[in-house]
Amino acid sequence: MAFSNSEPWLLILDNANNPEMDISGFLPAAANWHILITTRNACAQVLNTVGYFRFLGMDPRDATTLLLRLVFPDRDISTISQNDWKLAGTIASELGCLALALKQAATAIRQNLQPLKRYLPSLLGYCKALLSRPAIQCTTDANIIATWELPFKEITHKMSETYQDAVGLVHMLAFFHFASVPANVFSRSSDGMKGELSKKAGKTAVSNLIKCLGTDDPLTLTATFNLARTHLHLGEYAQSYCLLGQVFEKRMHFFGADHPETLMVRNELGVSLCAQKQELDKAEHYVQSALEARKRVLGEEHAYTLWSINDLSKIYCEVGRFEDAARILEEILPVVTRTLGDEHVGLSMTKSNLCRVGNSVKSFLLGIPTRFMAVGAMLLEQKSGTGMLPPNHRRMLAIADLLLAIYQRQGMDQEIMQLKQKYPQLDDGEATGPQPLIASGDIASAMKLGTVILDEPE
Repeated sequence: MAFSNSEPWLLILDNANNPEMDISGFLPAAANWHILITTRNACAQVLNTVGYFRFLGMDPRDATTLLLRLVFPDRDISTISQNDWKLAGTIASELGCLALALKQAATAIRQNLQPLKRYLPSLLGYCKALLSRPAIQCTTDANIIATWELPFKEITHKMSETYQDAVGLVHMLAFFHFASVPANVFSRSSDGMKGELSKKAGKTAVSNLIKCLGTDDPLTLTATFNLARTHLHLGEYAQSYCLLGQVFEKRMHFFGADHPETLMVRNELGVSLCAQKQELDKAEHYVQSALEARKRVLGEEHAYTLWSINDLSKIYCEVGRFEDAARILEEILPVVTRTLGDEHVGLSMTKSNLCRVGNSVKSFLLGIPTRFMAVGAMLLEQKSGTGMLPPNHRRMLAIADLLLAIYQRQGMDQEIMQLKQKYPQLDDGEATGPQPLIASGDIASAMKLGTVILDEPE
């Protein structure tokens, strides 16, 4: 590692659970390094030089209360029966009072995939089956895995379209690294009724998490962020931007400006403004700053870094910077291909955005000039026919100059000849309108100047 030996460093090796991995190969020899290893591999404790701490579950009473609050979010905890308290306490104890396992169990019970009174027998039976697998070596691992697989098994038996869609989605996402799951997979299911259901579910999740964990808990912030994205995909930009702003402020405060979770919201704020086609300078600042920080924190080839570049290209297209959009996308194409593979959705997204750049250029050259051709030709005919303006008037020459540039870009030879016959000054270089800008490739400035010319008072 290329770090200074004169400064103290903290190295964190998170989830180093594989007993066959030689962790010592990752440990620097310098004396000024502090190393923290999180693992479920008990054998790793022999590497400690200061000590180790075994994390246990929650307090049993707190674990039981958490489970019941998540199962019955709309009920007062004091109204829950003693029998339900006893059942929940037994489940919490079997799950080692681990918060993550309790959360998954509560979700399955609340969704009626496994009723409270049937959950424990089902859990124990499934854990027994899991322990027969060579890869599962302890009861704790089996319990945690069972809280995920048990409800999924129930979902696979449901025949409704919603449940079968969920099964298909999980099967598909199983092939992705968690950091590379494409967001548009979810946006496509957010149309119409599905979008409204997603929004309703998101609001319920945020409300319940606020009740149980508070507004500042990371889980609450994640749920709020997901709800904001749902609003964005539904075209509800004001609600989306407001929620993103709230999450951004809290993550800045608790996590810091360069934390990956903070950068994710910063990037999404820019995407939201771009979707609204408002404050595009601010949108570019959000995404550009997120991109620079991701390069610095995550690396230039990280999936999130490449994602920001794709988002920045969309903003460039909105402001007419097509060459810049194409350039940054073409620069990352070989990186995406090398790091993610030919079949990865990230490569498809990058190629799609390159096509988007091409379509935007085509729209600019063919769609917008059509307006100038129609309006400009009409104005020339009207002004010259009525004698309101002489042929050598600045505005007449500027309009003719713009029309000439458009005709030349589109290869309209007959129109070019007719226009030059009416305005011979065009061959003499007297016109000073948008034509030189278009000839130099500055399409956006040319169209802006043309709009001013057409709309300015006489």
